[in-house]
Amino acid sequence: NYKKYFPADLNVEILDIGVGLGEQLICNRQWGYINSYGIDISPETVEFCKKMDLQCEVVADTIDFLRQNEEKYSVITMSNVIEHIPREQLIDMVKAVYGALSPNGVALVSTPNMQAADAHLHFFNDVTHLVGFSEHSFRQLLSAGGIKNVEFAGFECFPYKSLKFKIRRFLRALYWKKVKFARACNGILNPSIMHPIFFAVIKKD
Repeated sequence: NYKKYFPADLNVEILDIGVGLGEQLICNRQWGYINSYGIDISPETVEFCKKMDLQCEVVADTIDFLRQNEEKYSVITMSNVIEHIPREQLIDMVKAVYGALSPNGVALVSTPNMQAADAHLHFFNDVTHLVGFSEHSFRQLLSAGGIKNVEFAGFECFPYKSLKFKIRRFLRALYWKKVKFARACNGILNPSIMHPIFFAVIKKD
């Protein structure tokens, strides 16, 4: 999902916000990037990742950290974090992410997709989710933060070429067509991105 947005230079500075179990940092390391760094508010999470020799640290105030590192990072990833941020902090957060990007840098920010079919099953699966986004509301937020150069993509959960995943992709496509047809009949919004997770590709001019 993300690798095609990464630069060819393996020496660039990369930041992962909200490291989780270290999935993105592990990918970055496997892809050959040597200056990949992560931050998280959870000491337990950071301790877990450090046991895998991943570079990360506990940061209590993410916005302040980003403001102290303006124009430093060629890539910033933020996977399934923004929905946990209080609404009153969201504009400052996206401004800080954009400010920490180096010229021509890119930020990849994923979140549960509230325009997906059965979106509530994903969003309400975690009691710490505070804000849900559709493509339209996500674009509104970024625009309020002064960010214009953005595109959206669905996060593909079936990237493998096995027969099992091919069948699941085929059945999913049929289901999505049914959902879109029902929405068209009801005259409601009918967005094209139906994946349970989607992400914004934010490019620094």
